[in-house]
Amino acid sequence: MLDRSALAREINDVSEKLFTAQAFPNLMSEEEWRMLVTHQLFLATVDEARASQNLVSWDGSLADTYPVDPLTQDYAVLAVDGSQIYPDRHIIGVGCYLLNAGGCLLKYGSPSKATLFSHPRVRVPEGDEEEQAFAPELVDLTREAYEFEVLLEQALLWRLDNPGKPLVCLIDGSIVFWHLENKSPDLRNKFLSIYLDFLSSCKEHDIIIAGYLSLPKNRELVHVVQAGLCSYEAFSVSGLVGLQKQYCPDLSKLTDTQLVQSFLPEGSRTTLIASCANIVQAYPAVLKPHFFYLDVGQEVARVEVPAWIAQQPDVVNLIAQVCLDQSIKGQGYPVALAESHEQAVIKGPDRDFFYHLICKIGMEQNRRIGMSQKSLKKRSMAV
Repeated sequence: MLDRSALAREINDVSEKLFTAQAFPNLMSEEEWRMLVTHQLFLATVDEARASQNLVSWDGSLADTYPVDPLTQDYAVLAVDGSQIYPDRHIIGVGCYLLNAGGCLLKYGSPSKATLFSHPRVRVPEGDEEEQAFAPELVDLTREAYEFEVLLEQALLWRLDNPGKPLVCLIDGSIVFWHLENKSPDLRNKFLSIYLDFLSSCKEHDIIIAGYLSLPKNRELVHVVQAGLCSYEAFSVSGLVGLQKQYCPDLSKLTDTQLVQSFLPEGSRTTLIASCANIVQAYPAVLKPHFFYLDVGQEVARVEVPAWIAQQPDVVNLIAQVCLDQSIKGQGYPVALAESHEQAVIKGPDRDFFYHLICKIGMEQNRRIGMSQKSLKKRSMAV
């Protein structure tokens, strides 16, 4: 049992290090940001730095912000999330694991309708993959692929029943698959191919897809400012010298969202920015991720789209409108994503039911299933 008094003392002891988001009360003003990112010396320095640093590129000017108008048309939004039951090494004779893709399809208009669904899949590894298939990282990657599979299926079903009506599909997370960068080459190539096939299918069927990141920790814009402002020692313009002295000491501690929220008006988005992540070099040109930051009121979110969507201003605007509208309806977070998470999550009783069914079927088939003494003890603790 958790000693709550001891926990309270521990939190109090480290409290000064906890609240880093509030350590920068005087961030760059909108006027200072505009002066910086439009200054020719800054832009030239950034261009020069690209020869040795991996820096993002962008459309137009970083000073550009776009108000997101309220939606005046009917729309539908689809979101899918996933969870899993990892293989339990304390249960012997059960060679499977459970994936669950839960989703939410919200239709606004006449009539409005909400459809919630949960698609469990029991996966039994076979052949060469059996030995390593139960590794948690492999289960996670397979679950993500399954989420994409279910989302594509549901989007295509919607298109059959609602031809010509707008549908925006939201992923809870990034379409820049950062997590594959540190995997083994075989694993990275296998799952990157699966994920890119999903994005390619979305393009093939003209399915609007976007990744939504709440409270992102990305630092691409911070790196641009550091490269263009903090690494240059010969500024002759007093305004830039002032910005350099004021902000460069703290930039290493900032995230993009902390920087953006200082100049981005509520209900507005930034210009589109092309990702420069290493993994993106393996994407086809039409799928390379672009992103913008969106102030939804309670926070600045990051929204990512593939290049083929980034090239369509009307579609980008629709995605921003839907994300903002969904965040307002969800009191700060898209309601479709929140509901899809509720449908996907596997709770303790669900896990118990999963193993109960397996044990029941095993008994019916005269199959032997065993539990470790540790597992048995946890289920029947007595004092």
